[in-house]
Amino acid sequence: MCAVTDGAEWEQGFVDLHRRDATRILDFSHGAGYVADAGDAVYGEGTATNQTWRKDTLHVLKHGSPDRVLTTLHEMHHQAQASEPGDGATLTTLTTSLGYLEKRRAHIDYARFQQLGYPIGSGSVESGNTLVVEARLKGAGMHWARPHVDPMLGLRNIACSDRWDEAWPQITKQLRRQAHTAHLHRYQRRRAKRTASTPVSERGAISAPVAPQETGPARLPSVSASLKQPADSIPVANQPYRPPTNHPWRHSPIGRARFESTRRTGNAKL
Repeated sequence: MCAVTDGAEWEQGFVDLHRRDATRILDFSHGAGYVADAGDAVYGEGTATNQTWRKDTLHVLKHGSPDRVLTTLHEMHHQAQASEPGDGATLTTLTTSLGYLEKRRAHIDYARFQQLGYPIGSGSVESGNTLVVEARLKGAGMHWARPHVDPMLGLRNIACSDRWDEAWPQITKQLRRQAHTAHLHRYQRRRAKRTASTPVSERGAISAPVAPQETGPARLPSVSASLKQPADSIPVANQPYRPPTNHPWRHSPIGRARFESTRRTGNAKL
């Protein structure tokens, strides 16, 4: 895993967060830019001497040892310090270029990186903004909600990196886990809401005992009370039970068949 960056401090923190084991590589054009600034400050911008020095130094930086380039900058820095009366702007430029490249010594070993087949330029990454991101997210008529951009971009990177078969099972497993957790939280909230709205006596708490009512001797219904009952409420001997019209049993095939059979039997008895 390689991380080709322009050397900014925040980018190093980004790499530390996601892939601390990545090989850090300073984009060659950025490293070459600091070398060119040193040559412009010493030899003058656009001079023949500067062009020759820049070409030779950048060749060493790309195909040779970075220590040789740093040694050359050190010598130029010492000469600028010892010059009479001394050029403050030149010394400042050399100090900046030398400090930047020395701090990133491990990131400018371009000869070794190329031998290992590593990229030394960030052009492929920067062009990915057009070929990967914009090609998928900036189609005609597309409008994206902000929370949906990063997930879609993640899927797009997986597809363009030929890692779909590896990554998709992991993604679906995580999505199922999140859905299960959300379902469990909803169930717990509903259960807590029902518990809060249920009376205490129905939650299994001990309720006050009910005093037994005094009952006298059983009384037989009087004849006058029986005569006052409606005719429909008086039971008829041997009359089969007929469920009410809205009873579900009468609407089922088995219930209708049983009811019809019972009705025919009762009519035969009558």
